[in-house]
Amino acid sequence: MGLARILRCHPFVKGGYDPVPDKFTIFRNKDARDEYRKSMNLK
Repeated sequence: MGLARILRCHPFVKGGYDPVPDKFTIFRNKDARDEYRKSMNLK
């Protein structure tokens, strides 16, 4: 989880409010996760 947050927080990112999530996920939203799983033929 720390690595994902570090990759989102560097000088080339717009920045903003980034609260600590209650549950870890690589993806910020469900749509991105579902699209990735669909592209990888995963359920």
